[in-house]
This record gives sequence, C-alpha cells and structure tokens, in this order.
Amino acid sequence: MFFGVVVGLMYFQYVFGVVFFGVSVIRAGVFARGAGVLLIVGIIVENVAGIARVSLLHGTADGSFVVFAALAWLGAQLAVGEPGEPAHP
Repeated sequence: MFFGVVVGLMYFQYVFGVVFFGVSVIRAGVFARGAGVLLIVGIIVENVAGIARVSLLHGTADGSFVVFAALAWLGAQLAVGEPGEPAHP
C-alpha cells in the first residue's frame, strides 16, 4: 500500500514537473517555444496512451519519444549556444 502511494506521488511529480517546465520554456522565450510545446504534448500523449493502453508505435513509450525529442532540442540549443529571443532585452 505504502509503495503504491509513493509511486503515485512520484508519477504526479514527474507529470506536473514536465508540464510546468514546458510552460516556463514557452513563457520565458529564452529557448525555442516549440520545445516547450513538444514537452507538454509529449507528456499528454504518454498519459493518454498509458491510460487507454494503446500504443501508436510497437512499444509503450510513444509520448516518451516526444519528451526525449524536446529535451534533446533544448540540450542542443545549450550546446550550440543559440538561445531564442530573450523575453526582456
């Protein structure tokens, strides 16, 4: 029982953390806004596919690929040093 509660709390922390991070990327305007949108869309697809137990691909990590792509996009921007337009110049 206790383990299930802990896992549930960790899951909600992950979901809300990714959503809030995506919103902050969009609002700040420092990184590409598309990456923030991909984060939010990816976590929604991951949850809907998990709840409905459907798989768009042959695995169960459909939304995880989108979240990974968004995080890779953000990491590439950090590595190359191409920030977007700052919110407050």
